[in-house]
Amino acid sequence: MKVLEKIKQHYHIISLVVLVMLFFRQCGINRDIDKLRKDYSETTSNIDSIYSEIKGMELITESEIRENMNKVMFEYLIYEEDLDKGKISLSEIRSKIDSNEK
Repeated sequence: MKVLEKIKQHYHIISLVVLVMLFFRQCGINRDIDKLRKDYSETTSNIDSIYSEIKGMELITESEIRENMNKVMFEYLIYEEDLDKGKISLSEIRSKIDSNEK
């Protein structure tokens, strides 16, 4: 009973403290929401810029990828055969590969 009487006597202070706590909590939530909105807008703008870059590019087809893979694999087979026969050294192969990449 004593607790109930103290609550009745100080209900103004208790309600004020509860309202202040709710106010600060609401401010924190709004700040978090604003931060999420900012992050969302930055992410959306980044995605839009990437999409516009991709849209302007010509995409590589599967047949082009296969053709390039076959060409590279054939070149490496030739290099391997020449290396096995002793016609070329490993450093010469490396320099040819580096010159082809540039």
